[in-house]
Amino acid sequence: MHSVAGAPGATPFGSTEQNWRRREKFFAYTAGFTVDITRARCITEVFQATEGQPAGLRMARALALTLAELPLFIDDDDLFAGNLTGQPLGSHLFPELMPDYYLVDWDALAALPVGAVRVDAADRAVLESIAPYWRGRTIFDRWEALRHPDDAGLNAYGLYFSYNMLAGIGHMIVNVPRVLERGLAGVRAEAVAGLEAAGRAPTADPERVAFFESVVIAIDGVIHHAHRLAAECTRLAATTADPRRRAQLERMAEACAHVPEHPARSSFEALQSALLLIFAVGTESCQISICPGRVDQWLAPFAEAERAAGASPEDLIELVEAFIIKLAHFRLFNGAMSAGVGGGSELCTITIGGSHPDGRDASTLVTELVLEAYDRVRLAHPPLALRVHAGTPEWLWDRAVRSLSTGCGMPSFMNDAIMAPALMDLGFSREDAYDYADIGCVEMGNAGTSLGPVSIGFINLAKCLELALNDGRCTISGAQIGPQTGALPAHASFDAVVDAYRAQLGFAVTHFNQSVSTLEQTHAERRPVPFLSAITDNALQSGRDLITGSSKYRYAGLEGIGFAEVADSLSAIRHFVFDTGRLDARRLHDALLRDFADDERTRLLLLNRGPKYGNDDDAADATLQLVADLFADEIKRHRDFWGSEYTAGAWSIALAVHLGPRVGALPNGRRAGATLTEGIRPASGCDRRGPTASLRSVAKVDHRRYQNGSICNLMVTPQTLEGANNRRKFADLVRTYCQLGGFQLQCNVVDVAVLRAAQAEPERFRDLIVRVAGYCAYFVEQTPAVQEQIIARTAHEIG
Repeated sequence: MHSVAGAPGATPFGSTEQNWRRREKFFAYTAGFTVDITRARCITEVFQATEGQPAGLRMARALALTLAELPLFIDDDDLFAGNLTGQPLGSHLFPELMPDYYLVDWDALAALPVGAVRVDAADRAVLESIAPYWRGRTIFDRWEALRHPDDAGLNAYGLYFSYNMLAGIGHMIVNVPRVLERGLAGVRAEAVAGLEAAGRAPTADPERVAFFESVVIAIDGVIHHAHRLAAECTRLAATTADPRRRAQLERMAEACAHVPEHPARSSFEALQSALLLIFAVGTESCQISICPGRVDQWLAPFAEAERAAGASPEDLIELVEAFIIKLAHFRLFNGAMSAGVGGGSELCTITIGGSHPDGRDASTLVTELVLEAYDRVRLAHPPLALRVHAGTPEWLWDRAVRSLSTGCGMPSFMNDAIMAPALMDLGFSREDAYDYADIGCVEMGNAGTSLGPVSIGFINLAKCLELALNDGRCTISGAQIGPQTGALPAHASFDAVVDAYRAQLGFAVTHFNQSVSTLEQTHAERRPVPFLSAITDNALQSGRDLITGSSKYRYAGLEGIGFAEVADSLSAIRHFVFDTGRLDARRLHDALLRDFADDERTRLLLLNRGPKYGNDDDAADATLQLVADLFADEIKRHRDFWGSEYTAGAWSIALAVHLGPRVGALPNGRRAGATLTEGIRPASGCDRRGPTASLRSVAKVDHRRYQNGSICNLMVTPQTLEGANNRRKFADLVRTYCQLGGFQLQCNVVDVAVLRAAQAEPERFRDLIVRVAGYCAYFVEQTPAVQEQIIARTAHEIG
């Protein structure tokens, strides 16, 4: 076991005083954030001046100009230089994505009590001036022209959600290891060689020439930005009286003058380089889930060499703390819908642990450094995922559960025995499969091998069932939105009900695929990603941008929402209608149409007496397996615009709450409009036989088919993890769950009474962390609906 923990400092959890000040400033910033218009202004200027030129060149020049003109902000307590924008907590704008989403009531957004959005008068005037250029030219405009006429309605009815890529190309792992080893100068040299070869007569290829030119322009822009930061740090150092702060600024200046242009020489330079790469990728295309990957692998050679040379563990932890705090400051403004939510990271997940392809444990000194740093800064962002396997050492199990016991909701646990084979089923080499990392919530991939998109959208399984029971008709609006497959009273058998559900699911996936494929086509036509292409496998070798499908692996993650609701509803229909005859199909159907009005007895019968997934009941659990297999089977029948294979996921971000109101009453006893279950866990309150039975049920699912991840949320009381003996029992529970075939497990360690107190006095609980879906967040910043969904989850005590 590595030993890195030192004596606690003056701060509550042992963080350095400087990092703690930086953390506290973060919470001050979350009262509101600033929209930075630099990118919006620069891309407009470039696109206006380059009409008719190749799209990749236009995007590269827009990135370079943005990074050249972006204001530079360095906080007095920053240990690393740079931010995503020119503000400590700010968001870029992406006018090429959607028309006029940034023309909102800024005064109203600035007055919000949480998550206020600030834009000054001069910047508002600039946004108003650029808006006319983009009308008719955005990704959304082109998509509108290409997509099926019914697509907007099917999204609006809640059958699926296909809008993810309107936020850009996100959800990826930045290829930090390649740049740490070669530097951007090395990548640039490869692009220059490709450019020369592509331009040689008589086989000159103008498209390849334009691609390599775009890569060189983008790389030069990122390097220039680093040099600007170096100059700014040098300027600040010259005016700083404090010798300690001067030395920190000089170290930042030296690092930015060297990385990411050249290979990193130290832990500090490796972390600084990674941050600048993440900022550049987020600026180019999107700010959502731009992840650093397996930090404990790429940072380990530097940290272990420095530790062997006498470096203090505390010095290394301080750097990791500062890195975490920087990543916590990502925030995307996506129109008025993203206002009113404070301080959120855009899921820049860090992954640690895991095994090598030969089964050896891959944990390093940095694995524990990261866990210690998370314990000390106590932030909800960025998310932390721990890969576990049969050889995970006892010290790491103990250390991880101790971290979880702090109430931070991290780390989540990922099972190598499921995911590595799942990725090999998808075509990954063994080496790449065992190099996987978490992207965002629970999407799987690895650094530099694919564009993804690993989160392309969501299918509302509960809505599919509603349509299957109502001849394709929406019970909330009365509209006929799906094929006519008969209403519940017309189904002569349980198999007939399943057939109707299968047909509605197929309808949903078919229309979803058309929707996202046209959106991908639009990106391919109008919005390449030359910088991301430069550092991703196969793009430079093929001479084509990633947006054309040139990555090493091509797959698209498609998530299902409402697994537990569908499974429990089908179990209820089989049990009460077809097996026991206790409920007449017409009576049940009428009760659903009336949302159980004047028939609470039937609702309670369904809710309390029906078979429920999550209690180690083989029959009920088999129905969940059926639902999971039907979804995985259906999506494999389709290919997107790039020819990518769809990968199944079982998670929802916060869409389980947002899509619930669009689903009518269901036979599991759920009323119309109620929230849905966010992952593969049992429905709230339905796992009544304790955590062991609940997890045994979840493990029966064939998680290997869920190559894009499956989330299982477990809520336990704080007492469960008190003391070494209880923590050891909990580690054994997680280990057994993995041995039984479970993939992912994440935990809320919180008392419901504390959550209720936080609702009443949010100012006292500003840093209370909870697991929402595949991510953690600050409880007091969630909507009342999300708060209630968390509180409603079954709270287990293990002892």
